[in-house]
Amino acid sequence: MARPRGGPRGRQRSAAILTLVLAVGLAGCGVTASNAPPTGIKAEGPATAHDLRVVVAGVPKTVGTTAAVSYLLAGASVLGTSPKPVVGSGAFDLRRGVGEASLQQPSGDELVVLGPAVVFSRVPKGAGAALPKGKTWLSASLTGSESVSTNFPQFDVQVEAFNPLLYLDEVAWGATAAAPLGSGSVDGTPVHGYVVTTNLTKALHGATGPSASSMSLAIRSELTSLGPAQASSGGGLSVPVLVWVDGAGRIVMLQGSPPGAGVGTTRITLSDFGITVRAKPPRISKVVDIAQLTPSGERENNGGGDADGA
Repeated sequence: MARPRGGPRGRQRSAAILTLVLAVGLAGCGVTASNAPPTGIKAEGPATAHDLRVVVAGVPKTVGTTAAVSYLLAGASVLGTSPKPVVGSGAFDLRRGVGEASLQQPSGDELVVLGPAVVFSRVPKGAGAALPKGKTWLSASLTGSESVSTNFPQFDVQVEAFNPLLYLDEVAWGATAAAPLGSGSVDGTPVHGYVVTTNLTKALHGATGPSASSMSLAIRSELTSLGPAQASSGGGLSVPVLVWVDGAGRIVMLQGSPPGAGVGTTRITLSDFGITVRAKPPRISKVVDIAQLTPSGERENNGGGDADGA
């Protein structure tokens, strides 16, 4: 995995902001008997056109609804050196690109509201000293913020690494092959697993939908981390995404490691499809824009009003 850009100071600032903005974790995710991310996963057979069709067909069946989410994050460098995962759970309206998660960090519990273009985080009391007086929420633009992209060049991919839509969209827009992992179960539900090869350049060119702008920025960051020269060559670069599909054809678990994000291996489990998702932005009076905390102190009009559908 390529190291984040921006030099040591840039990486430290990015890690500090990301720790304030969000963390992820696990709530009830299980494949066979273990909650730990598998190591050395290998396909049980060659890639086939049939397997690719199954995986690609599973994306619209999944993003056309809502779901509860749970996470497992292992080996993240951006969140510090602690070997323990940060834990949490939440829910996403995958149709609108809107989600909310309750997260646990060493500094305390945190609430994150993620929209297609803006992320809000209620900062734990233990980390509240980092915010201006009277502010309890931090907001950050996922699109169109020059201050954020300059000071935190990996921010988009770091945030979207916790969004199930990043992996689902990359599969929908860029999947070129799928090989079988075999049968198993996720929370007692029989599933079939697949190793999906996703071409990031193809995914970037095929981006569409409510989250296309933020996902495109995240994918561009991945491509740059993998190799700027190759990323601009037109040939594209590919990364693996692991997916598990249930009997209804829905993708119920994803696992990936976005290049350059520093988030390690992220596993996201989807369950309770069709649940009600209420993800609302906080009152503007309680929100400080991340741009105010950058070295330039730039203020942009994205902090606390409209959450772009959140």
